Amino acid sequence: MNVSMDPFKKKLLIQSGITIGIIAVLLLGITFFSRTITDYAGQITSLRNQIAARSGSLNALAILRSQSSLVDGDTRIMNNAVPVKDQLINLTKEFQLLASQSGLSSSFSFLGESPSTATTFGTIRFKLNISGNFEKLLNFIPQLQNFKYISSFDNYSITRTSGDNGTLITNGQIYYRQQ
Repeated sequence: MNVSMDPFKKKLLIQSGITIGIIAVLLLGITFFSRTITDYAGQITSLRNQIAARSGSLNALAILRSQSSLVDGDTRIMNNAVPVKDQLINLTKEFQLLASQSGLSSSFSFLGESPSTATTFGTIRFKLNISGNFEKLLNFIPQLQNFKYISSFDNYSITRTSGDNGTLITNGQIYYRQQ
């Protein structure tokens, strides 16, 4: 018994096989291209975010450069108010001169130093004893607070010694910058 396929069925099977093969190839192509497009879309999003970040950085840089003249002025003011360490050599004499201009006498002693770095000011710690007229001592405190260099005073101790005389003792620090 020879079963032969009828030519119509044979043709139908061949065409169905070809159609299924083409659909399978198309589905594989669509899947491949879909994954590729998704990968590229992710890369484009990442690059777009990087461009936005760089654009923000460039805008910030442009703003900083436009304000550099303001910074230069502030830097000059700071350089006048915060000396380099070598300018503090005559610190003792400067306090003595300030006290004598008010009719007071002074003694000065260094207590220590913290070095300056590229990002922080250094400090010279000191103790200052001022003696003289009690009323003049009270008037002298604002002069200390307005000293020509940036400084801070930790505390003030004023005692009346005899009659109208007294002693003012304070600990403080003067700030200095690197060269």
